[in-house]
Amino acid sequence: YHLLETSEILTPLAERGIHLIVSVQPRQIEGLPKLLESCERHGVSLSLWPLLDDELGRWPSDHNASAFQRHLATLLTLIDGLDGPTPEEIVFDLEPPISISRRVLSSRVIEGRALLRPPNIERVAQLFGKATSEVRSVGARPVAVVPPMVIADRPDQLGGWQRILGTPIHYCENEVRNIRV
Repeated sequence: YHLLETSEILTPLAERGIHLIVSVQPRQIEGLPKLLESCERHGVSLSLWPLLDDELGRWPSDHNASAFQRHLATLLTLIDGLDGPTPEEIVFDLEPPISISRRVLSSRVIEGRALLRPPNIERVAQLFGKATSEVRSVGARPVAVVPPMVIADRPDQLGGWQRILGTPIHYCENEVRNIRV
């Protein structure tokens, strides 16, 4: 985050009213307090976008919900323990694991993940719903980013696209008012 903490970056963002969204992988957490302080000093609002390492799938989904929950808990503990500024938002980018996305993008045939019907999708959806409440408890606003086809699912149920992609937004909807596709 050293480059982002500089006046050369933050001053132009502040002058233009640009909101900064920064990804946070587990190895980057310890650098956050200084980044939060720098953003506050320069008047730049900041959102944090927790991601896992690529070998764990990068984006939260049914494949890595427990690992993501541990990463988020560490991040929220750090934020809660700060006396200074906190992020405005925590972004949940629900997508299939990066390895699956890379395979699909590099092949001519889309793999039939729909046949798998992840058996733990309901439990995972409830974990993400709980995670959004935990984000609110540290004073941040949860934001969800989902693949565009997820909005085709009915808003009142855990639909087919959410199941196919392993990106359950349904249980988060009561907590997450800001969903981006």
